[in-house]
Amino acid sequence: MNSPNHSSQHVREDDNAHLFRHRPVLETERQQEIFRHLCIHDGPDEEGKAHPTNRTVLLRDLEPALIAAQALELCAGLRPYHIPRTRGVWERSDLVDEVLFKQVDGLLHQTYNQNLLDLCARVQARDLLQPLSEKIGERTFSISVLQPLGEAFRSSPFDIVTRYLEITNQTKKYEKLRPYHFSGAAQGTYSNTDTALEVITKKMQSLLRDTYQYDLARLCASITQDELLVPFEEKIAGGTMTVKVAVAAQVFNDNMYDMVKAFVRVKGKED
Repeated sequence: MNSPNHSSQHVREDDNAHLFRHRPVLETERQQEIFRHLCIHDGPDEEGKAHPTNRTVLLRDLEPALIAAQALELCAGLRPYHIPRTRGVWERSDLVDEVLFKQVDGLLHQTYNQNLLDLCARVQARDLLQPLSEKIGERTFSISVLQPLGEAFRSSPFDIVTRYLEITNQTKKYEKLRPYHFSGAAQGTYSNTDTALEVITKKMQSLLRDTYQYDLARLCASITQDELLVPFEEKIAGGTMTVKVAVAAQVFNDNMYDMVKAFVRVKGKED
């Protein structure tokens, strides 16, 4: 984090005694100490501390002190996650959502020209887990997202983007989006056989329609692995996503008999 300009940005306690005389009533002495320190430095100090002596503060102490400082038009734009070593931040779902939104929205605008499907097709977990950098005034804050996005969302691009869609009320528009549409899908995407079977079923359904003219017996007798493993495309929200069948086939150990048998079982349930 960049060091603030001491001469112009700090609120000097001696010169601004009126701020402390009229400060909002805070519940504890610790909250008052944090409030005073934030006011003096217009945020955390050059070492990133929100308290004069303690490097670690609790969210329940920091948040009311920060709100009180902002009521005096200080610490503008700061959120609890901008203060390093604040315990309890990522236990708050609203703060996790804020950071998740900023991370995904930033990538959308800076890298993917606001094309969500392009992001899904290309983004990797490491891109979403990079520290979030925010410039507020003359200071730059680096926010580690490993805990809120890496742990809470299992480092899964699909899970992270799904939550972004919920936050932005776009779930309906992208309701057909699935984990296998993501190039950076989490390692466990196909650990669930049902997900792999969904991909195999979609591909065999298209082959049954376009190549075998709905003759299931002929498909069972003639389908080849080369036919099955060709990627296919799906229309989603006005765009096109490519699905790689080979990854799903690995769940069945590339065994054509097992995949065809599973597909026939699905067809039997549908019919």
